[in-house]
Amino acid sequence: MQVVQVASDKQIGIAKARQKFGNIVESVQYGGEAFVISRNGKPVAAVVPVRVLEQYQREREELFGLIERVQAVNQNADPDEVMYDVLEAQQGLRGKQQL
Repeated sequence: MQVVQVASDKQIGIAKARQKFGNIVESVQYGGEAFVISRNGKPVAAVVPVRVLEQYQREREELFGLIERVQAVNQNADPDEVMYDVLEAQQGLRGKQQL
C-alpha cells in the first residue's frame, strides 16, 4: 500500500471557504494541500487532492473485497468462533505495533 503525502490540513470556516474557493482549489491542485471546512467550528467537509480521494477509494474497495471473501469462507462457521478468531488476530496485530 502506498501512502499519499499531503501537506498539513488547514481548517477554514465555510464562509471564508466560499470567498476563497478558487485559491483553495489552486492550493490543493498545485500545492498538494488539504483543507477541512468547518461550520460552527465543527468539521463538515474536506477538499483534498484527487490522488488522495483515489487512494481512499482503492483502499475502501480492497477492504470491502476482503470482507466479502472472509464472509464467503466463513458463511457456515460458528459466529462465536469467527469472533474469537477476529479478536485473536486483532490482538496479535496490536502486539506487533507496540514492538
